[in-house]
Amino acid sequence: MRARGEMIGTYISLTFGIVGAIPVCVSAAYLVTRWRKVRRVLRFQPSGRVDLVLTTSHRQLKSQGGKVAVVRHLAPEGDILAIAAAAAAISKNYRSKKIVTHVSERVRGPLDDDLIILGSPVSNRYCADLLDRLSLVRSLDLELDIPNGDISINRPGGSRFEVNGFDIRKGSDGLPRRDLLFIATATNPYNADRRAVICAGFTTYGTGAAGEILFTHILGEADSRCSELRRVIECDSSFLIIECGLEFGKLIHWEVLYRVDSDEEPGHQ
Repeated sequence: MRARGEMIGTYISLTFGIVGAIPVCVSAAYLVTRWRKVRRVLRFQPSGRVDLVLTTSHRQLKSQGGKVAVVRHLAPEGDILAIAAAAAAISKNYRSKKIVTHVSERVRGPLDDDLIILGSPVSNRYCADLLDRLSLVRSLDLELDIPNGDISINRPGGSRFEVNGFDIRKGSDGLPRRDLLFIATATNPYNADRRAVICAGFTTYGTGAAGEILFTHILGEADSRCSELRRVIECDSSFLIIECGLEFGKLIHWEVLYRVDSDEEPGHQ
């Protein structure tokens, strides 16, 4: 009887052990699936460096600094929000990568590893340089006049896309209630073996929304819209134009207006 009782106790312990291991296995499988999905879409190298270049809003000498006063390169709020989203996604899915941040007017060293550019070509000269170098963007005949709220695409053989005088609907607090933004992915023009990503809005809050849309929603959510956009972004190159709604500078909703990738014809949404 004693031996039989011990055997039953062993079976019970094994059963509870197996049952307890199921959630752990499911969680591990989910994490591996997410990790593979993000890496397939971003196509960054598993190790090495990723450079994040955000906009320099202005340079300022610290007041009341006395003998230790130094010039500071300051970044706008939206770009900081975008960096937070990007850094979270990279740290979760690329544990071996080093994240190096720069402001556009003080970049330390060559940008020849995986690269993320934050901010529009008006304010971030590296965004302007990348747009000039990316073959897909050149093929779109992209025209940007951000101060006047204009963006147009007139790709030969494709339909024309145009927004003129986009109204950011600035509130009494001086913050926009909506923005127009774009996300571009391609081979890094400074190193053909690495990847480049641009997240840019008409305003810095649009840039913040672009970072959140890409690194939080598109990479992280399972709905059909995000699944389809992951397929677009994992192509050799892609370009998305998105309109977003904002509240207190934070994203509340978004809609893709135009998308194109290197594998298919462009299309309105």
